[in-house]
Amino acid sequence: MFCGNCGRQLPEGAQVCPQCGTRVAKEVDFSDVKNYAGQKVQQVSDGIQEQVQDFKQAQVEERASRQIRDVHEMYVNADEEQKAVVGEGYLNGLLDSGVLRKGFGVLTNRRLYYRGKCYYKIGGRYIKTDEDYTVEIQDISSSGFTYTRYLWVLALSVIPLALAVINFLVESELRHPNYGWTVCFGVLGAALVAAYCLIKQTMYTITFAGGSLSIKASSYGLKEVRAFDKTLHFVKDTCYSSCR
Repeated sequence: MFCGNCGRQLPEGAQVCPQCGTRVAKEVDFSDVKNYAGQKVQQVSDGIQEQVQDFKQAQVEERASRQIRDVHEMYVNADEEQKAVVGEGYLNGLLDSGVLRKGFGVLTNRRLYYRGKCYYKIGGRYIKTDEDYTVEIQDISSSGFTYTRYLWVLALSVIPLALAVINFLVESELRHPNYGWTVCFGVLGAALVAAYCLIKQTMYTITFAGGSLSIKASSYGLKEVRAFDKTLHFVKDTCYSSCR
């Protein structure tokens, strides 16, 4: 080992240079540095893994708390009488496998229970959410159907129609025009406009004190949803009459 100031070779164990008096810098053991860094990395990795495990455990506990083995477990009172179900197939899937694919609603003589995916409206758009509702029958103010169309289909039709016009103008300037692409783009644009006019989305919405929930009627069958809505109003009328 040599002095970093004057370059003289230092005796073993020297703390200062015997020639210039410069303090000898202690050599760094890079193996210790490597081990220390490795320990820190392992600690960080263990902390991340622990947080991931806690998150997964929280998800498992949440799913377990929401899983039911019998529909009556949802009821506030054990003596409630079931009147109608919307999404019975999804309810049966939950009871059989513990997996809820979409959502279901159970109507009793006192309350409406809904669990799973539904929508709420902001402006002209429906936003998908995942909810767990228990609504008193007397708090339900209205229900009904809303028919909306897919605006993105209409917006998409602008592209082929614009291309058809551009192609027509370009071909018109040529000596031997070929309007094949013009026809193709025009037909595609017209088909998209027709699809916008013919295809509509039917949403079923229940409004109650404090909020509302909407479901896609096509996901359950329009006939099933209409039957559920009819029973809902019948139960509401019965509840109103008994409360007077």
